[in-house]
Amino acid sequence: MKSEKLKILFGVLCLMVIVSCNNTSPKSLTEKPINEDLKHQLEMTPKTMQELRKIGVTEDKLLKVEFFFYTPKIEDARNLSEDLKKLNYDVDYRLGADTTTIEYVVTGLTTKLIMTDDAMIKWTKEMWEIGDKNHAEFDGWGTSPESEEFN
Repeated sequence: MKSEKLKILFGVLCLMVIVSCNNTSPKSLTEKPINEDLKHQLEMTPKTMQELRKIGVTEDKLLKVEFFFYTPKIEDARNLSEDLKKLNYDVDYRLGADTTTIEYVVTGLTTKLIMTDDAMIKWTKEMWEIGDKNHAEFDGWGTSPESEEFN
């Protein structure tokens, strides 16, 4: 039963990322104030934390977090990847799957992070700022507490 709930939660987290991806793209950075993107991410983080609390992730839990960025230029993807590697994160970038636009996806895993609401809100803001510095959109994060990859 717990495994089923975890699968559902992971599906919800993935769906949140997919919905977020479909609602925003790098070109939207020029169409609306940048602070709206940050505001959206800061609103999503407590919701994600709430879902994690429902499945037993406590504030003292340390988990790796998967993150997602998008940028239209390979140079920006490369620079962003280098900045994230300086934080000891495992990072990869590649051309996105959407064939209607040229868009690079930068994704990876953090080191273990403490799962407090405040720490994750601070981390979310830091990721948004690193993305903004590199002309990339921070599109959110997710984790899977039962997966060895995230523990």
